[in-house]
Amino acid sequence: MTTTEVKTQLHNYIEKADQAFLRIAYVMFQQYFEEQKNQKNREQELLTKINQGLSKEEKTRLDALKGKRKTNTISAEEHTELLQLVEKVEAFTANRVLYLSELAQIRDTDIRSLMKDLNLQKPSHA
Repeated sequence: MTTTEVKTQLHNYIEKADQAFLRIAYVMFQQYFEEQKNQKNREQELLTKINQGLSKEEKTRLDALKGKRKTNTISAEEHTELLQLVEKVEAFTANRVLYLSELAQIRDTDIRSLMKDLNLQKPSHA
């Protein structure tokens, strides 16, 4: 085999290897950007869930029922309604912690730092 033939064969091998490398790199970049897109979508879902809570009407009603309980003017039905609203708040709070935990993990931080970054307050009863 002549030097020219060896050079030609080597050039062909290198070209094929470069093409294979580029295909692999392209697939890896596609996967990376798809993962980033999915992560951003998940972060947005979590932020939406973190910010969920009682409606304005429910908050107003909760405050009114708490006021009635404080003044001992709450009826049995209203007390039951108050307990249901409190349970709803507790469920939102428990889920919020789970969502914050997942988001903190995605962002590679702790929950306290994440809450500070998002300008979130601890619940008043915590």
